[in-house]
Amino acid sequence: MCMHIGGPVFAAQERFYFGDTVLPLFESGIPLLRERLAKLEDKANVTIAYPDEGAWKRFKYQFDEYPEASARRPCHH
Repeated sequence: MCMHIGGPVFAAQERFYFGDTVLPLFESGIPLLRERLAKLEDKANVTIAYPDEGAWKRFKYQFDEYPEASARRPCHH
């Protein structure tokens, strides 16, 4: 039997939760998001908003071409 389940794995310890019969494949959705953003007709109006400083620290280098905002403090582009 083969089953595919997609979902976010945020914490490092969750990567080791799977049993020996499961081979997890971790991929980022960032390339897909960047591709979709690039196709928007009004992409000049896009601002990347981060829910917290941790998210900003983790992903800020992925969206250099867009203005950014964070819930904790203003981010400068």
